[in-house]
Amino acid sequence: MFELIFFTSSRIKMQNARHICRNYDITIRNFNEITSLANYKEPRLYNRRKLLEMSFQSALSQLKKSKLGAVKPFLIEDTSVDIHALSRKYNYEYPGLDVKYWMENANFIDIDLELDLLGNDRSVTVRSDLVLYLPEVREEPFYFVGKTEGSFTIKEYDFESNIIYPWLDNKTFNKWFVPVNVSTVLSMLPIEKADLYDFRKKAFEEMFKVLDRYKLLKEKSKITNSLSKTGSLVDNINCHIIYGLSCSGKTTIATYLINKFDFLHIEASDFMHVIYWQHHGLGSDIAIGAFAREILKTSPFLVAEKVLEYISSFGDENIVITGFRLVEEVEFIEQNLSGKYKSKRVLVTANSQLRLNRKNQRNRP
Repeated sequence: MFELIFFTSSRIKMQNARHICRNYDITIRNFNEITSLANYKEPRLYNRRKLLEMSFQSALSQLKKSKLGAVKPFLIEDTSVDIHALSRKYNYEYPGLDVKYWMENANFIDIDLELDLLGNDRSVTVRSDLVLYLPEVREEPFYFVGKTEGSFTIKEYDFESNIIYPWLDNKTFNKWFVPVNVSTVLSMLPIEKADLYDFRKKAFEEMFKVLDRYKLLKEKSKITNSLSKTGSLVDNINCHIIYGLSCSGKTTIATYLINKFDFLHIEASDFMHVIYWQHHGLGSDIAIGAFAREILKTSPFLVAEKVLEYISSFGDENIVITGFRLVEEVEFIEQNLSGKYKSKRVLVTANSQLRLNRKNQRNRP
């Protein structure tokens, strides 16, 4: 698997990049995830080329200072916005490269009025500049550009950030940006449509062409069905959904299937943690348990949908799923699972004293 280090302090960009690369054998790791050093020094400049060059040199310096051994391939991404009418008024790309800081104080009503006074030209270009360093290929970095045309919204929408896809949020310029040929802002589009207008995705697709040219790009490998190698299970079931109360023995059964029949184990609660982290980031005062309860009330199938999406990225391997909190989630999986899977649900029970003993042994809250 090809590994890329991404220099970014934005968890939103990080998740966006991983989503874009999900169909390839590419592992994207944040520089902060593997070292305690700061990402890089990001200058506030209005000269795009100079900003990218200085950012690249800073990232390269940080990478050389780290204890990661040989200099590795890495990425930098910079997003900019050009509101055409305001750019003409101020005689420079506005807000341009400074969009991240501009958004901290930008007000929809003020921008809406200003655009109206300037003739109501609301055309906008959102741009992604991607810098790729491949030290085994050449010393100079590669530069890629992705652009999406659209307009500044005629009204402000009140909505919550997408829990699973956090770049579709209510904080960045995506909340005001309406791509060409759609009727609402980018942040409110379903992911399948949002992907079509993703300015970062366009830059990444140009990067994929270079990686492919140097034979560094591979689609995710398909794993053969292990049933054919291990013999058949009862009724040829290739998807077991194990559910029950805490400490009832679900993971023990899953571990048996993993070791005996080479099953792929999917723990649904892991996706809840991912959704929580995407939504609130690290160090939030909101307890994961409280967050999970609210999500299950308002969007009871959100985790199940994420599990199905994950399953669809694999081949024909046998799977065992644990960690669902609601019977409705189990039913949702059964109803929407791909036809290549024959599923069976298993309710695991144990008396309360045995579960209490196990909880105490595992030192769980």
